[in-house]
Amino acid sequence: MALKPLGESIREYDKVVVTTCSNMCEAACGMLVYVKDGKVVDIYGDPEHPLSKGALCPKGSGAFQHIYNPLRVKYPMVRKSLNDEFKRASWDAALDFAAERLMKVKKEYGAEALMLHRTGRSDFLWKLGGSRFGKIWGTPNIVGQGPICCESPGVAMNYTYGAKDLGRLMNPTTDWVNSKCIMIAGSNTAANHPVEMLWVLDAKERGTKIIWIDPRFNPSMAKADIAMRLRPNTDAALVMAMINVILKENLYNKEFVDKWVHGLDEWRPLIEKMPPERAEKITWVPKETIIQAARMFATNTPASVSGCLGTAQTYNSNNINRCYGILVALTGSIGVTGGGWNWLHNCRPPLNYGKDLASLPPVKAPVWLGRCLCGEFSQCNIYTKALSNKGSMVEWKYDGADAIYTEICSSIQEEC
Repeated sequence: MALKPLGESIREYDKVVVTTCSNMCEAACGMLVYVKDGKVVDIYGDPEHPLSKGALCPKGSGAFQHIYNPLRVKYPMVRKSLNDEFKRASWDAALDFAAERLMKVKKEYGAEALMLHRTGRSDFLWKLGGSRFGKIWGTPNIVGQGPICCESPGVAMNYTYGAKDLGRLMNPTTDWVNSKCIMIAGSNTAANHPVEMLWVLDAKERGTKIIWIDPRFNPSMAKADIAMRLRPNTDAALVMAMINVILKENLYNKEFVDKWVHGLDEWRPLIEKMPPERAEKITWVPKETIIQAARMFATNTPASVSGCLGTAQTYNSNNINRCYGILVALTGSIGVTGGGWNWLHNCRPPLNYGKDLASLPPVKAPVWLGRCLCGEFSQCNIYTKALSNKGSMVEWKYDGADAIYTEICSSIQEEC
């Protein structure tokens, strides 16, 4: 990473506070906050921070706007009914009011009547504190925006690797400099994660090969050795074709696969049905480019793959991300420096609640009623027909049309 001159504020200040950026993204960049008479006058990046190394995006440099926003809530506001106006209250009065209402709900409806909602942008104290409170309170209903944001990659990797809680991150961003090949899919990192992009550029300066995948050509792709613009939602076909080449040319890590990978023989027939020639028609990526990318990824190891919202908020995202995860496994790039499946967004390990509170009574599990309403205009009924360690068969009744869908963890649904 190129050396940068030490920045210093030109505004008058009497103190510099060393801190980190709030949870506006996953980087947690280092910050130097310049203060004058107890008020923030400027914010610079901290050159000694191990991740950001002095870099700071516009959100970080403008963070002081949150502090001095005239609409910011600075003290408790309470109203006793929806028809009342909010009125300022003391902290003691507000806490007593909240506790009284919570106890009333618990007494009348049970502990599970309380739902706690956290988002990817919630403060860490709320993520941890809120989830611990839910465990102590006794509610299983601790939710977030994950199902409509980026939960699918974590679920997919848990299925693929069998290692719960490691579904989003194996190696940190700073480890990219140890990769021989980096594949990034579904992200314009230079625009949306500029600090992390510095590590991609640093790796490239060290000779790392870069493969970028996205439906549209974005500025980040300008730094790639191979840039593949694919038809939206066809990542599975693209990666399966790459795996087709890797297996056909024996470019995979046979020692690692024989020891750690299960189900490859069962999956081979499906992979054989997705040669680059067929994938080209599905993905619109030329077969020659697919072959070139497969050889580059497999012959430059350790290699890493990073997805983002582009591989999460898409049709068939679970299987798409499983394909990317299998690609990493076939090259033996797991558990090694410079390898791994490394999710770019929400990359911290999931904060499952109450793991350190095992001595408390178990929380009442949610009750599945066997029916789910899907929006205003349709209804789907889900019935579990069979369940085993290998997979499950589920009968879906959707608008009167019945279909049987069998999901086996060791197989990937073909996309065509």
